Amino acid sequence: MGYVVDRWMVKGPNGRKVKGPRYGRGKRWLARWTEPDGATPSKAFPSRDAAEAHLASVDVSKRSGTYVADTRTTFQEHATLWLKHQVHHQPGTAKTAERRLRLDAYPAFGSMPLPKITRLDVQEMVAQISKRLAPDTVRLTMVYVQAVFDSAVADRLLVASPCRSINLPSVDHRLIVPLSVDQVLQLRAQAPEHLQRAVLFAAGTGMRPGEWRSVTEDRYSPGMVRLDRQLAEGTNASRVVWGPLKTKASYRTVRLSPSVEKVLLEQLEHGVRGPEGLVFTSYRGGPLRRSQLSYAWEVASAGMGLAEAEGERSGWHELRHHHASLLIGEGASPRAVADRLGHADPSETMRTYAHLWPSDEARIASAVEAAYGDLALG
Repeated sequence: MGYVVDRWMVKGPNGRKVKGPRYGRGKRWLARWTEPDGATPSKAFPSRDAAEAHLASVDVSKRSGTYVADTRTTFQEHATLWLKHQVHHQPGTAKTAERRLRLDAYPAFGSMPLPKITRLDVQEMVAQISKRLAPDTVRLTMVYVQAVFDSAVADRLLVASPCRSINLPSVDHRLIVPLSVDQVLQLRAQAPEHLQRAVLFAAGTGMRPGEWRSVTEDRYSPGMVRLDRQLAEGTNASRVVWGPLKTKASYRTVRLSPSVEKVLLEQLEHGVRGPEGLVFTSYRGGPLRRSQLSYAWEVASAGMGLAEAEGERSGWHELRHHHASLLIGEGASPRAVADRLGHADPSETMRTYAHLWPSDEARIASAVEAAYGDLALG
């Protein structure tokens, strides 16, 4: 349970209590107890009864499983530790998590002890960052903030997370309007010469930009490309670093249509081969960086009005949406589209592309008519 120490009185030479060096200074009674992890915190009180009452409440909370440590750990200190422990995060995810916490959460309550942070503090952070960030980004920040607080609860530093009942900005989910074939051909014509075949390859395979820019010659075999890695943070013109794909479902073999395979073979024959056999490279032959792809997209899409159509475009990812629309237009099932794109399951595919599937209303009416159309009502 713990014990109480008299800070003012000490044992004298004859065993009797006498005034000690702290006599009359500060609160007299010190309650000391043992944490579940073995630590021995303490807290001073003006009376012995108050100190013993505190120890009793600590004992009750330990028995009920609601005990939390009397911590001064700040949000930023715990968040920093939380980030180090997310060993499952890919480099890009880890970088995003650190950036969102550093730019959004730390200025709001990073220096505050965890138990002092209230729901209103979190709501105020949301209100402030909503003035400068898109709703999707605000919601992403809250994912990481909530995770840090949940970790603090699990570590018994908090009784409950202050992230409950937080009002978040609504997200205006704009329906994807896929590029047409003519638009893809125009992008190919306007793209920098060394990336013109990349436009067709991306549109013809549905690969993510991080996937097709990581294709190497040894991952190609007649009629297919194997995806089992991608360029990672740290890759530069002289050093290639390989990392994992986005999800488990991203590991797949992508079959190539004859025309798309021809594009790849032409790139292998005429393109500049990059380090470790990279097929699509910068104009100097190095690995393609995201900044180079962004600039190339701006060049390729100039004058096409893509940025103004249905909100902001997502650059090269539009070719992936285009590919999905081709599959849906040919009657491919959600399962087939999900497998092709490397989605975890068809529900992810449906959330993004449900509006592109033809309506079944006409077929339902036809089915009913075929069954009952000849019935005469008398």
